[in-house]
Amino acid sequence: MADDADEGVEGCFISCVTKRSGNLRKDLKKEILEAVSSLRYYLAQVQTNLEAKTAANKDLELEVKACKEEIQWLQDNACSRTRRVGPSLETARRQKVSDRC
Repeated sequence: MADDADEGVEGCFISCVTKRSGNLRKDLKKEILEAVSSLRYYLAQVQTNLEAKTAANKDLELEVKACKEEIQWLQDNACSRTRRVGPSLETARRQKVSDRC
């Protein structure tokens, strides 16, 4: 079915050329068909590359989102850690004195 559509495009292109130029030589017809085939191949390659890069971009967007969430979590938790009171200096002094004895 796809071949029928492809032949339709090529046939339409060739018929447009033949209407303007009268009879089309077989070698020119063959070159036109090859050119159309090459163009179709390269367009398919471009489409494939575009899809691959789109998928890669989506993956990177998800990774960036995860990193932003992690940064936000770390910022929120860093604020709560700074509010905590550290150990008393008196406790450290007592340990030093008990170590001497």
